[in-house]
Amino acid sequence: WVVQVVEAKIFGVYNVAGPRRTMGDLVGCCVERSGVRVDLEWVDADWLLPRYSDFGDVPPLRSAGYQRCSSARATARGLRFRGLELTVDDSLAWWDAAPPRRLRDLGRAHERELLAEWRGRVR
Repeated sequence: WVVQVVEAKIFGVYNVAGPRRTMGDLVGCCVERSGVRVDLEWVDADWLLPRYSDFGDVPPLRSAGYQRCSSARATARGLRFRGLELTVDDSLAWWDAAPPRRLRDLGRAHERELLAEWRGRVR
């Protein structure tokens, strides 16, 4: 789409965020398309952030404008979106084809500690 608007000499500011999705939509699609069995446990962001705030490249959990912009102007100019399933499939193929890499994560032991604390809190 970017190449099309540049070639057509269309100027201006355009938001190109896809349709609003929840984190549940994304994670559920990733689990489904990967074929991996996982047990998901949703933890409240307000509870988690003071205990673990290093999410690396993950979008901020409490970003007021995240995924809340309109792409109507861009879609009126021909922008079309790929389906979430196709994006996840292509991302998984890219991941599998790339060289091994070290992930920055909280580690299994810390994850277990956080889940135990989450499950044991007063509700």
